[in-house]
Amino acid sequence: MANTKLAKFLEGVSHVQNAQEIFDRTPTRLEGDLEVGATIAASGSANEKVRIKNASRVRVTAKISGDGTGVLTLTRYLSDGTTVAATNIAETAAISAGTEVSDDFDNYGSEFLEIKLAESGGADSITVVYVEVEML
Repeated sequence: MANTKLAKFLEGVSHVQNAQEIFDRTPTRLEGDLEVGATIAASGSANEKVRIKNASRVRVTAKISGDGTGVLTLTRYLSDGTTVAATNIAETAAISAGTEVSDDFDNYGSEFLEIKLAESGGADSITVVYVEVEML
């Protein structure tokens, strides 16, 4: 698990392993599988879970480098690990190298957010420049 203030609290809770707490309204850069400089192989993916409980609105911002094409997918979870209603679970954005993608959404009771970054082109890898989460 990444070095987070929530590490001890989350020990042994299977649906929130590798979760990171988002404590304030300043952007928080992810430090686990989506840390700065992480490489995602062609057709591969990496993900992290963050805690967004009590946030009324959340913004996720990502930027990649490399020759591959990235796809950012956000999935919201309730505290018991189930996903939110089908109309609200995924927001996906394609990312080209050097382009920043930002996605804002209203949070209606979700406790965790899974952020998944995948390489969708199948020919080249991508490198994470940054992935940030901010409670608005």
